[in-house]
Amino acid sequence: MRTKLFFLLLLSVAFLTSGQRRRPGRNRKSGKQPNCHLKDIEKCLEPLSSLSKSDDPTAILTSSAGLDRLCGAIKNRFGNCVRDFFKKCGTPLHREVSSLVVDQMLSHTKPICQKGSSREKFIKSSNCLNRNVFSTKTAKQDCNQRYISTLNTAAALNDSSVLAICCGFRFWQKCTEDLAASQCGAEGGVEGVRSIVSHVFLDLPNLSCPADLFDSDSTECQSVIAAKGSKKQKLNSDSGVARYNVAHIFSFMFSV
Repeated sequence: MRTKLFFLLLLSVAFLTSGQRRRPGRNRKSGKQPNCHLKDIEKCLEPLSSLSKSDDPTAILTSSAGLDRLCGAIKNRFGNCVRDFFKKCGTPLHREVSSLVVDQMLSHTKPICQKGSSREKFIKSSNCLNRNVFSTKTAKQDCNQRYISTLNTAAALNDSSVLAICCGFRFWQKCTEDLAASQCGAEGGVEGVRSIVSHVFLDLPNLSCPADLFDSDSTECQSVIAAKGSKKQKLNSDSGVARYNVAHIFSFMFSV
């Protein structure tokens, strides 16, 4: 059910933005038409992508103050922006569906945005992960860079296939989990990474790229994942492959 709602929301965004030019008569009383373009949705992502502007961006996960800042960006600035977009541009059905999906997405932040034992456990594991995994040269070169290179290669080939997008992410998660297990243990490391995917990334990868369908070790995935030792490069966020990908939206997690 969650997956169906998620893809229905994506279809609604595509319909609204592509159909804007075909509805010149809308808002005739005011003489103005609402801005219902993809760039308006992209503005909703800016509060999240801007979190990468730090010398140690993943440190935001390691304290209550950092999580408060992150939760404010996700729940208030991003969530309210998406709701406003559909309120302005959507039909009653679009607004209803978008409200359900946004509420479902934001519900994943509850364990890290509300004070309690779950948040404290998350902070504890994040401190180990930030210090011993995310900030290391190994993670940046072997995990982050190969993920970004996979997306950039797909973009250069004008290939926006789900295979490159999903296999790239599943590779990153497995690569990061393997490092986390060796540095922080199974509970603090592996479970910590999975908590980030669920609570920070709003469970989007699990909705759009199910692990059982995109095994990073499979022949299909190995055919698109960038080789080890890929040249250092920034994500080409101008491409369709990356613009709405977690690597861009949550870019603070993927520094190289």
